[in-house]
Amino acid sequence: VNADVMSVSTTGIQDYSGVTGFTTLNGDATITTISDGNGFKAGNVVLGEDANDVITITLNQGVTSAFNDVTIGTVTGSYGLNIDALGGDVDLGAVGTSGTSIDSLTIKSNTTDLNNVFTTGVQDYSNVAGASTLNGDLVSSGNNIVFGLAGETSSAVSVDDETGVISAASGIVTINATVKGKGTTEALTITSTDTQIKGEVSDLSELTLVGVAADINKVTTSGAQDYSSTTTTLNANLKGLSVDLNSVVLGADVTIESTGLATSTSQDVIISGTVTGSQKLNIISATTASLQNSASGLSGIDINAVNADVMSVSTTGIQDYSGVTGSATLNGNLTTTNSDISLNNLIIGTGLVKLELDSGEDAGNITISTISGNTTSATESLTVNSGTGLITLPTSQENILNVDILNVQGTVTSDFVNLFNTVNVDGSASFTSSNDLAFTNLNIGANESITLGQENNAQDISITALGGVNDSNTLTLHGQYIGAGNLSAVDKVQLGTNSSIITSQQDITIDNLELLEGVTSSIIINGTDENADYSINITGDITGQPDNAEITNSENLTLQVEDGSIDVEGSITDIEQLTLNGSTTVTLENTVTINDKLIVVA
Repeated sequence: VNADVMSVSTTGIQDYSGVTGFTTLNGDATITTISDGNGFKAGNVVLGEDANDVITITLNQGVTSAFNDVTIGTVTGSYGLNIDALGGDVDLGAVGTSGTSIDSLTIKSNTTDLNNVFTTGVQDYSNVAGASTLNGDLVSSGNNIVFGLAGETSSAVSVDDETGVISAASGIVTINATVKGKGTTEALTITSTDTQIKGEVSDLSELTLVGVAADINKVTTSGAQDYSSTTTTLNANLKGLSVDLNSVVLGADVTIESTGLATSTSQDVIISGTVTGSQKLNIISATTASLQNSASGLSGIDINAVNADVMSVSTTGIQDYSGVTGSATLNGNLTTTNSDISLNNLIIGTGLVKLELDSGEDAGNITISTISGNTTSATESLTVNSGTGLITLPTSQENILNVDILNVQGTVTSDFVNLFNTVNVDGSASFTSSNDLAFTNLNIGANESITLGQENNAQDISITALGGVNDSNTLTLHGQYIGAGNLSAVDKVQLGTNSSIITSQQDITIDNLELLEGVTSSIIINGTDENADYSINITGDITGQPDNAEITNSENLTLQVEDGSIDVEGSITDIEQLTLNGSTTVTLENTVTINDKLIVVA
């Protein structure tokens, strides 16, 4: 019924399978010579007391042989078990129990077939050359679990349990091997302080990692992948029905893909923690891609999804959200270095959203097809800075909704900047459109410059109110300006091609006026009022472009008031022809240098 043996050394088979109760091993079992059928067989084994606290079963003196087979029913006891069966197959029933664990388990073999294994110490399958098949849970309550040799992934972990578990709650799980489901319906949960999977994971229904950290390679599942409680280093792509991550470190360019249905609300790609690493992140989601924390230092990001929800993202390369077919909601700033940002349907989250490209020689472009605030009242603010790059804003009126303030630096193309209540120029900027340009409130900062219109492209330019800090800033006009007469918010107004300033029954006030090369322009106040006189006031200088040895410039200017006065307080230089038409008075208070003609019409 039971057997109680000390150390046993034989040249042939050791077979205890006829013991119907328990075989207690109080010492090592050694089989020195192996041939077909010679191996170790036992039913229920108890690990008895040994001087080394470890029972060792050694076949063929540790030399590899295909006949080094070990078959054991169950294993109990408080000591450790080492099985040295290199080249052979090891088949174990339950080892330990959830209440009474053995000390440790180490196996060297070709293949190993495992059921539930409970240890207080290490479980070492690093010298299993082929597959370790899991038919139950592997649990180490106080140490590590390891598969495969370091630096190699030729061995495999085969999961043949619908809900497989590998748990080293206070230790490390290292899998230097591939991981596969025996079919495609098996799920695997790994719990440890640090999980490292060096090989590819495939043919599982689900994979869940629980713990502090994880370092994984390619993972493909038919169901969900859950890394929501770990900081996970990704060295290859993830693909599953849904993918849920906490913090992510990119160890390579990575694609995270969810294959769920677009109608599902739970089959998303979710990253709740930070994303770091100098690599590119690609996200493909049939539903929503959600970055709930910052992503920084990436080489680029590309999101293709129905919807996207993004916090702050900084990259050295391109950020592309144009593959988001629904809405891309931004709850933080986007920053790149000299690279493009593309957005399809931008929804501004709560608070200020800033799209910024660091200026530089190779600055990139910003393209936004639609812009919307997240409220029905226009209270949102958007900052767009492309440095020396291009900014393309929506081309139809219905694609700008509920955004109050636009802060901008760069070259802007838009037919509908008037839909922003206020436009603030934070640096050098220019605005062009295929139609006319209109601004409600335009503010220009100190030491900044702004160009409205495009050279050799006649168009109307209107500004309801111009504000800013009059400190070395410049407004350049290419087109017919028909807006507010008070332009003193800028230090200098430059008149370019096809330019003029025309108002109706309101004063025009300009600090300094400059005509660009070869420009013929006019400043006109139309209309009369028997109760009021109107005036053109130039409080600073009027200048053209000086001639040089190669170029003779010819700038012509007309100042005209139907019913009022003209007053130029500063000097007038480098103007080819100046025509002054003031019906009341014309006052020139300083030096006037005219290259050709001064015409005064009273």
